[in-house]
Amino acid sequence: MKSEKTLQINDFGAGSKMFASNKKLVSEIAKSSLSSVSKCRILFNLVLNFKCKNILELGTSLGISSSYLASTGESNHVYTLEGDTTIAELAKSTHQSLGLKNIEVYTGKFIDTLPDILNTMERVDFVFLDGHHQEQATLDYLELVMQKCHEHSIIIVDDIYWSEGMSKALEKSKKT
Repeated sequence: MKSEKTLQINDFGAGSKMFASNKKLVSEIAKSSLSSVSKCRILFNLVLNFKCKNILELGTSLGISSSYLASTGESNHVYTLEGDTTIAELAKSTHQSLGLKNIEVYTGKFIDTLPDILNTMERVDFVFLDGHHQEQATLDYLELVMQKCHEHSIIIVDDIYWSEGMSKALEKSKKT
């Protein structure tokens, strides 16, 4: 939150409602994009209480929520996807500073990286979808993820009221 470092960002998702430029201060990213402590605690408790082992996050940002997810147990494995390489490196730094070794960060467009990651996973117990906030993209990612889900899998889709398209994606996903 105190960092004055400026990053050049490649946003492959819906973009930002806060920033017109692709140059952003780390502190601005933290203020506008990070999940709140209370939300991270909810994610942590869900994973912990439902004994989720194979965890998938779409939208790493600075690595805070993935750190909470990975802190649920050393035997758990977190696969997290981030579009931008610079932000992904900061997330890796966050994970390393916390001594978390059970997180793998993948960089690139979700539609390009997600299928390969899912092919390495036997099953998905928990999904936190918090990136690329567009209707069709959200539906596409849910369709891919559902192929590895089981009857006890938990899927959290964040920012469902971020746009009209996200709200539509929520309604459409309820029907599947």
